[in-house]
Amino acid sequence: MIESDVGSELILPDATATTGVKKPSAVAAGGWILGLDRSLGLSLGIVLFAALTAAGAYASVPMAPVPMTLQTLFVLLAGTILGPAAGAMSQLLYLVVGAAGAPVFSSGGAGLPWLFGPTGGFLMAFPLAAAVAGWLAGRRRRWLPTLTGLVVASVLIFALGAAWLGATTEWSGSRIAQVAVMPFLFGALVKTGIALLVTRQVVRAGSR
Repeated sequence: MIESDVGSELILPDATATTGVKKPSAVAAGGWILGLDRSLGLSLGIVLFAALTAAGAYASVPMAPVPMTLQTLFVLLAGTILGPAAGAMSQLLYLVVGAAGAPVFSSGGAGLPWLFGPTGGFLMAFPLAAAVAGWLAGRRRRWLPTLTGLVVASVLIFALGAAWLGATTEWSGSRIAQVAVMPFLFGALVKTGIALLVTRQVVRAGSR
């Protein structure tokens, strides 16, 4: 077994030597990008998913106080495709770029005031959510572990975002649930389903 430092592996089964038949291997993190060297592909993957998360911020439906965006779809995919460490790094890169002043947050927001504002908890949950999604999905990204990772990661984003919103606004729990959780549940389910399907397709492509 050759094991990477970000939770992905290339399985070389013992049966190969005796039967001549190689079983499908797990996709190596980053190696799916244009067939590049794993380390180079992983670095490009980190930059790619940071950029996709930024792009997802602009695919939004304005809602107060939390807009509905595609960001979380790419957060989830960063974890399940890149692995826990690299997935988290992609989201940390995204936050650093936004905190430095690039307009990569929803509605073109940028800077530390935006990051630490009432909705900043959702943003700050992104690295942890990506790490959890990748960790629970595991090295082989099978259906059930991957689905579990996606659901838990989504719950973490809601929980940390809602907790931060409550701490910065002193709103009641029921009001926070009404404006920052309930309207987004259906979208979260759809994005979870999409992320699961995309992840499995990437795994199949990497096993060929």
